[in-house]
Amino acid sequence: MHTIADGMRDAVQWTIADGMKDAIKMPSVLPGYNFDDESQDDSCQSQIDYYLTGLTEEMVSDLRANQIVTEAGFREQSNKLTALGLLQFALLTTEPFNFEGTLNKLSHMVQNVRRSNKPQYTCKDRATRAKLLESLARALVSCQDHFPRASTVAYWFLQLQRHTEEVIGTVHEYLDLKEQRIIVRTPGVKGKGPRRSKVEQACKTIAEVIDSITREDYEEIERHRPIWKDGSVRHMPTRSLSDHDVKLELLEEMERCFRAFGPRKFLQIDTDHAIAEILREFGMEEGDRSTIVERNRRALSRKDARHQQDSE
Repeated sequence: MHTIADGMRDAVQWTIADGMKDAIKMPSVLPGYNFDDESQDDSCQSQIDYYLTGLTEEMVSDLRANQIVTEAGFREQSNKLTALGLLQFALLTTEPFNFEGTLNKLSHMVQNVRRSNKPQYTCKDRATRAKLLESLARALVSCQDHFPRASTVAYWFLQLQRHTEEVIGTVHEYLDLKEQRIIVRTPGVKGKGPRRSKVEQACKTIAEVIDSITREDYEEIERHRPIWKDGSVRHMPTRSLSDHDVKLELLEEMERCFRAFGPRKFLQIDTDHAIAEILREFGMEEGDRSTIVERNRRALSRKDARHQQDSE
C-alpha cells in the first residue's frame, strides 16, 4: 500500500472553495462541474484549486492509491477528477468524515457528530466507507441532474430569453455595420443576401414567438427534448420539482446511503445529524444542527403521511 504524501496529516487539511458550494447549490452556473467539460487549463491541479483549497495533485494520487476515495471519482486513465471525485473530496472535509486518523488508520470509520465526545463508529472496512462517500456524492449529483428544481428550470428559461435578445441585437448591429460599409460582402459570395426589411420581420416574428412561450410551455419543451447538444441524456422528470421536493428526495437518498454503507451502530438519529451537518457545511442548510434535524424529520414525516393517504 502506498504511503500518504509527505506532510499530509491524518486529518483533512483542505477546505471547500466557494466555487464548490455554488456548484452544489446551482450546477447550471458551473457547467464545467456539472457535465465534466474540459477547462482551458486541463491540469488536475487547476481543477482542484477551483473547487478545493489546500488539496494537491500529489495528495489526490496518494489518497486514490490508498482507497480513501473510489475510482468512480476519476476519469479513465487519468488523475483528473469527475464530479463524483470532487464531491468525495468535499465530503471528506465535513465533520462526519474529518477527524484525526480519517486518512490513515481510521479510514474505515465515521464520526458520530450527535454525541458530545464525537466517537468514531466502524464501517465494514475502508472500501465500504469509500463507497459511502461515493454514494453520497451520487445522491448530490442525482439531486441536481435527475430532479431539476423549479428554480433551475426558471434559470434555463431566462437564459433562452436572454440569448434570443442577444441574437436579435447582434443581427441588427450586423445590418447597421453593413449599411455603413464597415462590414463588406465576402469575395466570392453570390447575391446580396436578404433585404433588411425581411430580416427585421423575421427577428420580430422570432421575438413574438419566444415572448408567447410561458414557463409551463418551456417545461413541456424540456420534457420532450431528452438530448443535450453534446449528445448526453438530459434527465427531465415528469414534473418540475420544487426546492422543497428536491431536498426531500436528497434526504431520503442520503439515508439510503448510510443504511447501505454506513456504520452498523449508527442509529437513525445519528444518521439524521450526519446528513444535517453535511448539508449545513455545504451551505444547503442554515441554522443549528439539531434544528435542521427536527425540520427535516417533520418534512419527511409529512411526506410519508401523504403517501400513506394516497395508498389507502
